[in-house]
Amino acid sequence: MGPDGKVIELEAGEATAVVRGQRVKVQTTTSNGQIVMTLPGNVVLRLGTTDTSTGNAQVSADGVLRTYEDSRVDIAVDGFVPLTTYTVFMFSDPVELGRGETTSKGVISQVITIPNDTEAGEHTMQINGVGPGDEVVSVSMGFEVLERESNTRLTVAVIMLAIALALLGGRPIFKRRRSA
Repeated sequence: MGPDGKVIELEAGEATAVVRGQRVKVQTTTSNGQIVMTLPGNVVLRLGTTDTSTGNAQVSADGVLRTYEDSRVDIAVDGFVPLTTYTVFMFSDPVELGRGETTSKGVISQVITIPNDTEAGEHTMQINGVGPGDEVVSVSMGFEVLERESNTRLTVAVIMLAIALALLGGRPIFKRRRSA
């Protein structure tokens, strides 16, 4: 939420932070397949994953977090107040993706999953916690959910071909005519 209490909707790749109700500058870079956001007060947030397995969110070369429904996103934060509550939300439709307590060193390390009914398009992820000086910190970043390509037609074609070959007993469909 922004300082005015309204949901902040960002384009994919945009980031913003609100501390004590005021917007603050966010320095955004990419490193090892993750988006790294640095805020005042030495709060550092990382989104994405260094694991390139399928099913994990990936940060593309243009610095945008792109994912699919039902994909995992690693979230790591350093610099929050130790043993305080944090939340992770996704907007267009507000959905809580995670909640917990920071470690005794003020660290968050959580893997969240994008809901499997999420519509393709641009969304906003928001991480809320308690920063240095006991201020409420809210970091928002736009990301994109991609539509999975359907392999149904290809699967049906392969199955039909396999059935046809089985019915023919592996014989060729056309025989060559011999010239006389």
